[in-house]
Amino acid sequence: MDSQKLKIVYRYDSGGKGFKRAAYQMYHALALILFGLIAQHKQLPDWPAWCFVLGILLFSGSLYALTLTGIKKFGMVTPFGGTAFLIGWLGLCLSLSRT
Repeated sequence: MDSQKLKIVYRYDSGGKGFKRAAYQMYHALALILFGLIAQHKQLPDWPAWCFVLGILLFSGSLYALTLTGIKKFGMVTPFGGTAFLIGWLGLCLSLSRT
């Protein structure tokens, strides 16, 4: 990685925002593990887990791409990942309340 990209990463992560955004990926990866553990004991639909995967790819992936490339258009994808996270959590909660 050249020094220009390191400057972009440093500038983007200033103020701890980068840590918060990386934490979202960690929390939803843990949600996927939790989903798998619960699904061993209860019959759950697969779509909430796929929403978490899609959310991680779109939300975290777009932020990583924005940080590494500096192309601001990647930021337009981020809300779709956040929406996928919300749909995943809603689906998980609804699935658990019905079983």
